[in-house]
Amino acid sequence: MKKTLISLVMAIAMCVAFTACDKPHDRASATAGEPQAAVGDPAANETSAAAKVVLLDFYATWCGPCRAQSTVINDLQQSCPDLEIKRIDVDQDEDMAASYGVSAIPTLVFLADGEPAARFTGYTELEELKTTYKKLTAQ
Repeated sequence: MKKTLISLVMAIAMCVAFTACDKPHDRASATAGEPQAAVGDPAANETSAAAKVVLLDFYATWCGPCRAQSTVINDLQQSCPDLEIKRIDVDQDEDMAASYGVSAIPTLVFLADGEPAARFTGYTELEELKTTYKKLTAQ
C-alpha cells in the first residue's frame, strides 16, 4: 500500500515537474534556495575526502524525463571527471529522497562540502549543470 501510494504521488509529481521544467524560473540556482538535507544527514557525509562537490541524481527507472536526464548526466561526467555523481532510485531509497525533500523527478542536488548548494527539478540542460559545477568548484 505504501509503495503504491508513493508511486502514485511520484507519478503526479513527475507530471507537474515535466510541465514545469521548460520554465527557468521554476528551478533553484546555485545562489538561491534553502538546504534540503537535515543537519547531520548521512548522505551528505558519504562524500569522499577528495570530492568537494557531489551531484545527487534522484530518478526512477519508469520516468521518461529521468532517462533523458541520464544521458546529460553521463555527458557531464565526461566533461567533469572530478565530479562525484551518486544516482538514487527513488523507488529503492525512499528515505534518502524524503530526506532531501524530493517530490518530483528528475531532481538533481549539488552538494558542496557536504551541504546542499544547488538544486534542479525537471530536465536540466548540460550547460546549466556544467556552469553550476564550475561556480561551486571556484569557491
